[in-house]
Amino acid sequence: MSLSVAPELLQPVQPKVAGRLIGLWEKRTANTFRGVIEMQAKSEDHATVSNEVRQIVKEEFSPGFVVPFAFGAVLHFEGKAPSAEEMLGYVDTKARSRGTWQWLIVANQAGRAVFGIHTWTEGYLTPVYVSLLKQLEAAGYACQSVTKPPDKFFVNLWRLGASLGKARAVLLGLGTVFALVALVFKVLERW
Repeated sequence: MSLSVAPELLQPVQPKVAGRLIGLWEKRTANTFRGVIEMQAKSEDHATVSNEVRQIVKEEFSPGFVVPFAFGAVLHFEGKAPSAEEMLGYVDTKARSRGTWQWLIVANQAGRAVFGIHTWTEGYLTPVYVSLLKQLEAAGYACQSVTKPPDKFFVNLWRLGASLGKARAVLLGLGTVFALVALVFKVLERW
């Protein structure tokens, strides 16, 4: 099944290697580089499929260091598809230098079931993800979507920010009290 992506979001691209992809789309500007691949998985093994996706991304998009690259992948399986738990680890929660995997959609063609995994934060490719899930649902697939939670780095960073916010309020209050006391002493000195 070939899906479609809104042309205002991504443009279709001719794959460099014919026959291995169902669809390939990208968006390139001076500061944006995004891509989506749609492919028929050849293996049921999640690690093999993940390595194949990363290799295709490397060959088709050639992500570099200057403009950050992010991508999504639609994976069709004729037979048994990997579970959401098996695929969860492949979606990135923070930027990677050679391509950030923001979301994936796994379609089990035999079971007419689809699950999608999206990283915890929304980005440029989020509307594409939502649109593709809706297309699959309209085609008769039972669709589920899960969000991969942020990793410990971000959780700890947010906790630190919250603590600093509380400390700031206390320090501002103490600073105000000290300023008022200093002002009172200055006034009393002049008397």
